[in-house]
Amino acid sequence: MIFCSNCGRENKGEKFCPECGTNLSSEQRDIEDLSTSGERRNIKVIILSTFLVVAVIAGAAFYFLTKDSASTYINRACESMSQFDPYTKGGDERLVKARSLQLTVREDVEIAQEMDPDLASPLSRAFATLNEYVDSLEKWEKYLNLHLESYDVSFLALAIAQESNYETLALSLKSQVDSACSR
Repeated sequence: MIFCSNCGRENKGEKFCPECGTNLSSEQRDIEDLSTSGERRNIKVIILSTFLVVAVIAGAAFYFLTKDSASTYINRACESMSQFDPYTKGGDERLVKARSLQLTVREDVEIAQEMDPDLASPLSRAFATLNEYVDSLEKWEKYLNLHLESYDVSFLALAIAQESNYETLALSLKSQVDSACSR
């Protein structure tokens, strides 16, 4: 059943409106075209919505499958720090190795600390000891360079005490690394 768009009269299958004479068959085609385009629009909306839902689910799955956890960074830092040898002798070699280790693990420790401070806390303490160790080695190197010409008995006593200090720091660092990485 269609209504005349000109006068609004209800018509039952006539080609022309008996009231005003308007061609009703063209109005029927317009109504059919509108319903067909509406159905097409609905199908497009359904397809687009389905695609968006699938894309969001796929994106979330990718994110969670590729996201590193704090333990990933802790394990990587532990791998590097477990290579630390507290018995390395020789100032230059010891300092170079300690600096290298410091640079290698810094980012992993910082990221792990941001992600899970409680889990990363033991490793952060070990890293702080490593920083103290490197600072101490660097200060001693500067001291040696300043006093290169004046080696005497008091200097040798200081060097022995300093060596003992390094060994204590190095052993403390090794113990902290072992503790932090033995989980």
